Amino acid sequence: MKYKIWINEWLEVYVKPSVKEKTYINYESMMRKHVVPNIGEYELEELTLPVLQGLVLQLICSGNSRTGGGLAPSTVGIIISVMQKSLRFAVDVGASEVQYCDHVKRPKVDSKRVECFSLSEQKRIEGEVLRSPHSKKIGILISLYTGLRLGELMELRWSDIDFERETISVNG
Repeated sequence: MKYKIWINEWLEVYVKPSVKEKTYINYESMMRKHVVPNIGEYELEELTLPVLQGLVLQLICSGNSRTGGGLAPSTVGIIISVMQKSLRFAVDVGASEVQYCDHVKRPKVDSKRVECFSLSEQKRIEGEVLRSPHSKKIGILISLYTGLRLGELMELRWSDIDFERETISVNG
């Protein structure tokens, strides 16, 4: 079976019903943009370590279709993880006898130094938000003082906030 056929089947039949819609959309987009055009025509058994490692090298060097440059190492790492899941599952359901994706070497991800706002900078941001006529900006304060990421903030519901205990629950 060609990998492009398998990846579409895996996404539609096994992934889509079991993950959040956004996760499915991200997986499908990565596979359609970066994997299927490069190795989609290969049979599952032809996806050897050299083929898979060659894809990783290509993505690092020139995988960004917008700029012609390479993809970020973290993005390539996510693509490798999705391929691993799909190829492991192919073995699990008998669509393939072997998979080599577990042995692919991931690109080195450089850790970035995180700089926090000083107390005076936090107070300045707080003042600007509180003076703003736009109530939606209160999310900035929630993130600033709780450490919530944007995606977590966007998923909050009123039921996640306990005003009596003064807590916020992040679910999912």
